[in-house]
Amino acid sequence: MWPDRELGAALPAVPSVVWSAEEGFLTAPTPAAAWFPDPLDATRQRWWDGTKWTDHLHVPEPVPVPALLPAYASFPPPAAATVVSAPAAVAAEPSLPAEEPAQLRPRGADRVAAPPPKGKSKLYWSNLLSFRQYWFTLASTLVIAFVVTLIIPPVGPVMILLAPLIFWAFLHVQMRCHHCGSALNTSKVGGVEVCKRCQQPTDAGLAAGRG
Repeated sequence: MWPDRELGAALPAVPSVVWSAEEGFLTAPTPAAAWFPDPLDATRQRWWDGTKWTDHLHVPEPVPVPALLPAYASFPPPAAATVVSAPAAVAAEPSLPAEEPAQLRPRGADRVAAPPPKGKSKLYWSNLLSFRQYWFTLASTLVIAFVVTLIIPPVGPVMILLAPLIFWAFLHVQMRCHHCGSALNTSKVGGVEVCKRCQQPTDAGLAAGRG
């Protein structure tokens, strides 16, 4: 308990006068003992015993404010986010080569292993390795015809007729397969003309398959 003299000097007295417009200042009765706001700290209350301030202090309880919105407890709590980990990468298995469609394979290609029937060779201009063979063969034919005509003049007119046959024979000997490079000799496999050595379709066989 503070001394009354020190407490009275530190704290002001509770106002005991009121203002009246008609009568001026009038002395009002001293307030009864009660809790009043502390003049030194507005956040607490001090006890007034009816005549003076005491050292009894009191912190008032906060007045609850009515909620304007429903309480948060009425709403279900948000579900916790579930982290789903990506599945581990599976090593790609080596894929087997896709089966070639039957319509893309030449007819009779699945029977290549069968012994091919004997066929005769044919001359295909596209099977020649280069155009130089044409010029070489043509020049060789003309030289042979000229030499034979010089040696045997009466055979000259006949050599003019034989020159195309000699030219064809020279070309036929020079023809090579595009795939194996050997001298071209064809045969039939399932109706498709193929090289007898490597069993690959010739130009005529491919053209017949596309047709």
